[in-house]
Amino acid sequence: MLSLAQNQSTQFDYGKIENNQYQNDYFNFTIDIPEDWFVQNKAQIEALQKQGKQMMAGDDEELNTIFEISEINTANLLSVNKYELGAPVEFNPSFGIVVENISHAPGVKKGSDYLFQVKRLLKQSKMNYEHIDEKFKKTIISGHTFYLMKCEIQYLDVSITQVYYTTITKMFAFSFITTYTDKKQRKELMEIFDSISFKK
Repeated sequence: MLSLAQNQSTQFDYGKIENNQYQNDYFNFTIDIPEDWFVQNKAQIEALQKQGKQMMAGDDEELNTIFEISEINTANLLSVNKYELGAPVEFNPSFGIVVENISHAPGVKKGSDYLFQVKRLLKQSKMNYEHIDEKFKKTIISGHTFYLMKCEIQYLDVSITQVYYTTITKMFAFSFITTYTDKKQRKELMEIFDSISFKK
């Protein structure tokens, strides 16, 4: 879990962006955003969520209900893409920060517990994943312990990789999510990733 400074905010907030840096006082961290990347607004994020739910659940009523319940407890803190949405490119790499309130799930004590549940949901979804990690690698981000899960899927003849980095803090599952198709895109995303800084 993240060790949280005494002077940080005690009320949940979505954070703010100033001078190409995202800052969140509740979760006590900052991350730099490249000047030429595009931050999605609330309406764009909601549209992407709706599209994602349709792709994952299709007409399956049970899955749609699961996703709708999850949406109530989930907040997208940040969604950033290399290109504007709809740009004429083969793929638009992205970096996101998502948190889910897990106060209703006391058995989820660390990032790997949460990813276990995410893995189950992905396997039940209508998306045909070619690979989902069965074991979750522990990784340290700015001094804090996260767990990593990599997924791979073929979509519209494009091989897409998505990586979750998850920890548990303040009764939230806190996840960084990167999505890319090749080594160059991954390198660019890792440069953003390397700027993550949790305050002492």
